[in-house]
Amino acid sequence: MRDGTMVAALALLCAGCWTETEHPLFETKDTRAEPLLEGIWKIGDQRYLIARQGTDAYGLTALDAGEGVEPGDEVRWILSQWQVKALKTADKAPPLRLVKVGEHYFLDTLSGGLVCTTRVSFAGPGLRIAPLNTGWLKEYLRKDPRALKHKVRRERDTEILVLNAETKDLQQFVLEHLDDLFGFSVPGERVGKTTASLFPDKGPADKGQRAFDAWYEFRQVGRVVPIYPRNSCLEVIENAEVQVRQLRALVHDALDAEAANSLRDLTAVYDTIARVLPRSDKRGDPLVEGLRDLVAHPEGKLTLELRRLAPVQDQLRKALATAAKANAALSKRYDRTFLPLKLGLSE
Repeated sequence: MRDGTMVAALALLCAGCWTETEHPLFETKDTRAEPLLEGIWKIGDQRYLIARQGTDAYGLTALDAGEGVEPGDEVRWILSQWQVKALKTADKAPPLRLVKVGEHYFLDTLSGGLVCTTRVSFAGPGLRIAPLNTGWLKEYLRKDPRALKHKVRRERDTEILVLNAETKDLQQFVLEHLDDLFGFSVPGERVGKTTASLFPDKGPADKGQRAFDAWYEFRQVGRVVPIYPRNSCLEVIENAEVQVRQLRALVHDALDAEAANSLRDLTAVYDTIARVLPRSDKRGDPLVEGLRDLVAHPEGKLTLELRRLAPVQDQLRKALATAAKANAALSKRYDRTFLPLKLGLSE
């Protein structure tokens, strides 16, 4: 492959998530340097060193042993089965560069070959990373093959998705489908201290970008309501409790007050759901379908048999109103567009 990256994790191949590109996703004119990115970061239970190489390039080194990875190996982050994993690279793999496209920052090699692109942000006290969701990409192009120029190659009984669209078309596709391609992010905790400015005047860690990314992460968690048609009330409660944990993980001291209030009120929606629903594992409960209708139409009138959901409706209306005020206030404060929160039901 052109960038010298090799697959070390058999699980990645078995999952069918190997994607290549003939043209770079990004261009050198989009590169940035950010001293705050440098240092040791703990992602899950693994530590990584991000070190500057030259003017605007970075190396990513594993510091702990993992699946197919030894301490000192140069790696790339990938998303495999909803987990962030490290992928070992060949000795001559090109370094990573920080690029900005649209309103977001990415780590990428700016070369063709295996795609290991990761969205990065400082939406909190540390780093957040979101590797490319190649599983979603493969499924999307299977359903809509005309959406992006590509081909499929077979190798070792594995289907490899090869993107042969031009760079400008790749970027347009990324920006149009950003939420699905790079929406799943995990936090990184800095190990040790940094001498870099925590709030530089510009770049991925300036105050406006931090606020923008924090709001984006909030919208990403909030946009999908995990209430499925065949859920029992007990399953809805369990999903609500997971959602509460995910939302609370986004809270930090540097949040704008409006974003903090939005997080608090949306979290309260799921707390209320877990409180008012019966802990029943029976499927087909009208409360579940009523709850789905309520999310889709929060201003609707509840029937008599659904009055139990009235506290949820009240809290949902409050949360949506708080979020609407927040995105308007933040857009004005930072002179950029903070998109509104939109809730979508899981199918």
